[in-house]
Amino acid sequence: MRSAKNNAETAALIESIVGYPLKILSGAEECQCLTDGVKSFLPPFMVLDYPLKQTFLADLGGGSLEISLLKSGKSPSGKNGNYQYSIDIGSLRLRKMSILKMSWNQ
Repeated sequence: MRSAKNNAETAALIESIVGYPLKILSGAEECQCLTDGVKSFLPPFMVLDYPLKQTFLADLGGGSLEISLLKSGKSPSGKNGNYQYSIDIGSLRLRKMSILKMSWNQ
């Protein structure tokens, strides 16, 4: 939804239907929500301590792929050591690319 041309109008329509404010997340915000959500319901030993002291999370949506690598402990800079990326490659984008490729080959 974040890259849709009519995302503001669509968000306003959804808000009017459900009666709650709607926020379109950036890729970085979506990545952080994924990380926080997984951490909130799994025991800490499953997220960071088993078996390699790091956890890889991936969320493939229609328009993007969010990847988080969670490492245990702190980095030398004092940060939590998590690496998060949002890439504009999702299942719908990949499908569109394959359709274009098929058309090109024909």
